[in-house]
Amino acid sequence: MTRVDRPALLRRLFGLGCEYSAQILSYYFGESSRHATIPE
Repeated sequence: MTRVDRPALLRRLFGLGCEYSAQILSYYFGESSRHATIPE
């Protein structure tokens, strides 16, 4: 059972992680550009 469910679960977690990181990056770069503080 776990063998069958694992790929779907990983794909779901990976998709959520991508969405989450994309939101963080867009928010971070939006804030940094707004404050004119661009990290190296």
